[in-house]
Amino acid sequence: MYWISVVGLVAVIGLAVAAVGPSIVRMSRRSSAVKRRAAEVMNGRTRRSSQEFARAFFPDCQQDCARRVHDILRRLLIVDVARIQPEDRLVADLGLGQVDGLEPEHLSCDCEQRFGVPVLSLFSSQDPTVRQLVECVAEAARERS
Repeated sequence: MYWISVVGLVAVIGLAVAAVGPSIVRMSRRSSAVKRRAAEVMNGRTRRSSQEFARAFFPDCQQDCARRVHDILRRLLIVDVARIQPEDRLVADLGLGQVDGLEPEHLSCDCEQRFGVPVLSLFSSQDPTVRQLVECVAEAARERS
């Protein structure tokens, strides 16, 4: 009786691996391609903390939003966020949404939670840059206060 349940469990695990395995391999290949593309874009750039990123590229009135957006991107992107610059496009350059497709929705949810601003509409007509994202969040946050 014990052996039958063990064999059954092994069979179920084997079927699950066979069903899920190919999608895991595809995601791994996509993430590798995204990392390679981003590495080409970011080659030779200086690494910056969120605070340094905000100070280097944004005016005083947008620095807090820039720092917080940089922190959000650090959690969502699979690339080296310490090397991003404001003119990097979120999808084409940084690979947002190219691995599992849900990162733009996660980004929008995170921005809505932190700033009260959903940003998913930015992706409907264009591939926004990091600067456009920060400006959208900063402008909406300024209007709310």
